[in-house]
Amino acid sequence: MKLKKTIRAALAGTIAAATLLVAVSGQGQVIPAARAFTNGWRHAGIAGEIPAPDKIVNVKDYGARGDGTTNELAPINAAIAALSNKSGVVFFPAGLYLIPNNALNVPSNTVLRGERSFNTEIRITNLVAIQDHGIKITKGQSGSFIDIQSGCTTHSDTVTLTNTASFNVGDYAEIRSSNDASWGCSSWALWGMGQIVQITNVTSSNLTFVTPLRYSYNPGLFPMIRKISPIMNAGLENLRISRVVVGTTTLRDNVNSIYFWYAVNCWVRGCEITNMFGSGVGVDYSANNEITGNYIHHAVD
Repeated sequence: MKLKKTIRAALAGTIAAATLLVAVSGQGQVIPAARAFTNGWRHAGIAGEIPAPDKIVNVKDYGARGDGTTNELAPINAAIAALSNKSGVVFFPAGLYLIPNNALNVPSNTVLRGERSFNTEIRITNLVAIQDHGIKITKGQSGSFIDIQSGCTTHSDTVTLTNTASFNVGDYAEIRSSNDASWGCSSWALWGMGQIVQITNVTSSNLTFVTPLRYSYNPGLFPMIRKISPIMNAGLENLRISRVVVGTTTLRDNVNSIYFWYAVNCWVRGCEITNMFGSGVGVDYSANNEITGNYIHHAVD
C-alpha cells in the first residue's frame, strides 16, 4: 500500500511539474499569423483511413522460404505481380527473408505486411559497388515545368500561369524555384525550395490547391510548376527491416532503409527498422505520407 501511495505521489508531482512547465513555457509563445499553417496541418498525413485492401497474396505461395539464406527477391516480385496492379496485400509469414545485392521496389496500391515485426524480417544486403536504398517506394517524373506568373506567396492557394491546359482537378503538382545564392546550398541541391500540392480548381490561367503555399517564392528565382504522377497507396506494415552493413561511410551516405520519392498517401506503420545507415526512412518530393507506430533504432552512421 505504501508503494502505491509513493507511486501516485510521484506521478502527481510529475504531472504538476509538467503542467507548470507548459504554463510557464507557453507565456508569449504565440505563433505569428504569417507562420501559422493551420489549414496545412489539417491535411497532414493520409486523408481518411489508411487503406486496408481485401485481396491478400502469400509470398510462400510464390516460392519464398523465409529461411534467411535463400534469395527471396524473385518470389516477392512474383507475389507483387500477382496483384496485377490492383490494390492488395503481399503477406509475409514469420521468417527471415533475405534480399541480396538488390533493392526491393514497391509499386502503387501494394502493401507489404508481415505477421509481426518481432518475427518477420526483410534483410537487405547490398554490395558496395551498387549501394542503394533498401526498400523503394519511388516513381520518376518526366513532365516539363511551366513558369508561374504570380501568386507564389506564403498562404496563397492560387497561382497564375500563361497556360493551364496540362492540369486537371485532382492532379498532383510540384512547385520549385532555383536557389538564392545567400542560402549556401551545395552544388547537388540546385532546386532547394519547393512543395507538392494537389489541385482543386483549374481555370484558363489559374490553379487552386488543397493546401496553401508555405513559402514566398522570389520571382527572380524562377518559380515554376509541373504535373506529377506520384506513386500512391503503398505501405509497409508489421515488418522488421534491417541492413547488412558493408562499404565505407562515404558510400553509405544518404542511403536509406526505406525511401519515398514522389510518393503520396503512402505509409510505414508497426515496423522495426534497425541496422540502418543514412536513415531508417527517407522522404523526398512527397506529400500526405504517414510514418507511425514504428521502432527505429541502431543507426550505423
